This record gives sequence, structure tokens and C-alpha cells, in this order.
Amino acid sequence: MVEVKPFIDVSTHRTKFIDVRRKKFQLISHDVQKFYVCDDVSIVVSPSKDDTIVRKKQKEHKWFLNNSLTYLFQKFCQESKFVISYPTFCRMRPFWVIFQKVGSQNTCLCVKHENAQLMCQRMRTLSLINDRNLDRLIDSEMCCNPKTNDCLFHLSDQCRDNTIVFGEYKDYRTFYEKWETVTKGDKNQYRKTKKVRKYCQVNDLVTQFHDCIPAYMAHCGNWYHQFQSLKHLKSGLTKSDLLLHIDFAENYECK
Repeated sequence: MVEVKPFIDVSTHRTKFIDVRRKKFQLISHDVQKFYVCDDVSIVVSPSKDDTIVRKKQKEHKWFLNNSLTYLFQKFCQESKFVISYPTFCRMRPFWVIFQKVGSQNTCLCVKHENAQLMCQRMRTLSLINDRNLDRLIDSEMCCNPKTNDCLFHLSDQCRDNTIVFGEYKDYRTFYEKWETVTKGDKNQYRKTKKVRKYCQVNDLVTQFHDCIPAYMAHCGNWYHQFQSLKHLKSGLTKSDLLLHIDFAENYECK
């Protein structure tokens, strides 16, 4: 007697497989978008109507990234349980999370971050250091693994004596770029931030870069501590609690 095998509906199994993949994609997409709007990844500079962006009739406030996508991708891989590729990470970035032009910034993100980063890029071009990204350079050569807030304030016994390793160089005249805010106009004066080129000796450039690192790390440490404290407060909120986050710019004035 011939045994008759039960009929298997291939289309049903395929539909279930597609549903599983779709649900996984939605979970990954939600996790990536949640990461992009985290306080230590991007910020909202101003809640005004001018700082909004519209796409497909969806209006959102602009969030500005505070680091490169390559560095943020490494940070995402360390924190998330999902494994995705770098192109997928970039493709899932929300349309309202963008890069901000330095000239339009009115917070400390401009001076203390961009000038140090520009100097780091120039140092890498001259083959004096091993990385173009200053945060990644500090993480690899001056901090523990994993990095803690004590590392940024030189309080850790394991890394407090670490320094950035510079390559061999000859002392000759070179240049680096820097953002500066200048005052223009005679009667109607206004301030404008522009990128200028500074000339100096290579030895002076190395000295300036070495001297700016402690202040830069302390600034990042304060910012990282504020983020961790705010994240802890948010995690403990109840339905009857309200958290107000008021961020005043450095040039805040009463009008």
C-alpha cells in the first residue's frame, strides 16, 4: 500500500517566514532610530519653527549628530544586541537626524569639538597620529576598555598616565584650520563664524594638540556625566512625574 504524504502548503510557510523577517526588521529599525535620537548621539539645538524638517507631510524637529557615522556605528555595535552592516545603519537614520553646519551652531559643540577635531584631522594628514577621529583616538590610546567617566577625568589608575603616541617628524612650517567668530560691520555689527587657516611650525602644532586634549576630555566627561544622570532620571519616572530639561546656550542673554 502506497503511503500518501500530507500536503504541505509552501506558500503558508513562505508567508510565515516573510512575517518573521518583517518583524525582525521592524525591531532593528526601531532600535536604530531610538539610538539616533539618544542624548549622547544627537541633540536638539533650538525648538523654534525654523529648525524643523518636513518629508512626505511628516514634520519633525531637527536633531543634529555630534559625531561621525563611522564612530556612531561602532558605538551602536557595542550597545545593541542586533548585528547589522554599516550601510544598513546609515540607511535607517531618521530623516530629521542630520549633520549641522558649524557656522550655524550656537552651543559649545562648535568651538570645543570642531576645532579639536580639525586639528586632529590635520595631524593625521601629516602622519603624526593614527586616527582622524579624535574620540576614537582617545578611546584607543588614553582610556580603558570599556571606557568609563573616570578615564575622561584622569581618575582611573589604569589609564591616568596614558598619552597619545606621536610619530616621528621634522620641524617645518605647516598649517591647520580653525573656526573663529569675528565681529563685522561698522554701524550694524554682527558676529560671523568662519573657518580660517593658521600657520605654525609642526612642533607648535603638536604642542597645541597635546595641550588641548585634557580640556577636551574633561568637557566630554562633563557631557557624558550629564547624559548618564539624565538617563537615570528618565528610567525612574512614574506616570505622575515630570522631567524638565532646560539647556541654556553659552551666549544666552535676556532680551
